[in-house]
Amino acid sequence: MEIFGRVIVLKREYVKQNVYEAFLERIDFVFREFENIYISFSGGKDSGLLLNLVLDFRKKHYPDRTIGVFHQDFEAQYTVTSEYVERTFERIKDEVEPYWVCLPMATRTALSSYEMYWYPWDDTKKDVWVRPMPDKEYVINLANNPITTYHYRMHQEDLAKQFGRWYQPRRQKDGVPSRDARGRVPAKIQRLFE
Repeated sequence: MEIFGRVIVLKREYVKQNVYEAFLERIDFVFREFENIYISFSGGKDSGLLLNLVLDFRKKHYPDRTIGVFHQDFEAQYTVTSEYVERTFERIKDEVEPYWVCLPMATRTALSSYEMYWYPWDDTKKDVWVRPMPDKEYVINLANNPITTYHYRMHQEDLAKQFGRWYQPRRQKDGVPSRDARGRVPAKIQRLFE
């Protein structure tokens, strides 16, 4: 990258490495440098691919490492997405720490001129839920919520960030917060909260 006055010129640099090789290099760095790793799994094709690549890599190179999988359920999502999430969680539940989160959260809506937010899994409106609450041992709802950083009806973005804050110290050993070799907290959390 070069800067000329106020114009930034980006130069393309070609490397002798394909996308998969670059992924392997980067994910190896994550496993070496960070003790706590979790994947945010939306149920879409990109996060599904990432989840499977990470699980395959872990099985081959770090079989004793634990990985968390976080899914934030928006209640009114495509049926095929919910079915895919359920099939995936059922398939991997014994090899990961699964967290399928169905908590009331403020989600911006474009469907109403009167309300800025819609609240998936609103406990005061169970009679109008789009679908029944998933009934699995790894589903987190108001009745069994272990996420101490959750605040009732918090914004959806904050819920995802606070899950990371909660997940990191709960994986600590001997009362000392988990940190990487250089004393840093996990990369995702550090990037979001610095």
